[in-house]
Amino acid sequence: MEYAVRISLLLCLVSAQSAAPQEWPRPSELRSKKLIDAGIYTLWSSPSAVHTRLLAERPEFTTAHPFDGIALRALLDPVWCREQGVKENPAEPPTNQEPFLDSLAWSTKRIPETAVAGAIADLCRVEWGTLTDNFLWYQFRDGGGAWPVDITRRQDWDTVKHNAAMAARICRMGKLKGLLFDTEQYGYSPLKQGTPELRRKLGREWMEAVQQEFPGIRGMI
Repeated sequence: MEYAVRISLLLCLVSAQSAAPQEWPRPSELRSKKLIDAGIYTLWSSPSAVHTRLLAERPEFTTAHPFDGIALRALLDPVWCREQGVKENPAEPPTNQEPFLDSLAWSTKRIPETAVAGAIADLCRVEWGTLTDNFLWYQFRDGGGAWPVDITRRQDWDTVKHNAAMAARICRMGKLKGLLFDTEQYGYSPLKQGTPELRRKLGREWMEAVQQEFPGIRGMI
C-alpha cells in the first residue's frame, strides 16, 4: 500500500533547484493511494497536536476526520515525566514538546514500558471511524537539547534502540500501521556521527530491534 501525506514545513531531502520538474499526478494515479493527515500540525491550540489521549477522549474528531489515516503523537505517562524533570502538560504548543515519545526517542532518556502503557490503553479505546491507516509520529529529538545522543557510545545507542522498540510496541498493541519518520533534525544531527560503516551497522540493529517488537511494522517518510 502506498500513502500520500499532508505535511507542512517538512524538510525536503532534495532541493528544489536540483530536482527535475515533475508532472502533477493524474486522478487515476491517486485512486489506489491512502491520504494520511500529519496530525502534529493539525492542532496547535490546546491540547497540543493530535495525540493518543486526545483521540481516546474525543471520538467526534476521528469519526468526522476526512482522511484515510492520521499520524499521531504518543503522550507519555505524566508521573514518569515529572520524575524525569520533563514538563508533563502538553497544552503549551509549540514550546512544550517533551511529554511525547517522539521528542525523547533519540535522547539518552530510556523510556520504560510503564511510561507508554497509558498511550497503548488510550489507543485501544479510540473509535477510529474511517481512519484505517494510522501511524505513530517519530522524529530525531533529544528532549529539547537536554539529553543528546552520541551514537558511537554503546550505552547511548542501546537507549535509542530501546526507545524505538517502545514506539514499535505502541504501534503493535495500539493497532497502528507503523512509524512516520520526521527526518528534519533541527540542528541536532546524531546520524552525522561515526563512520558510514558504523551507521550502516547501527541502522541494521535499529531495524532488528523494531521488527523484533513488531514484525509487520511499516515505515513512511
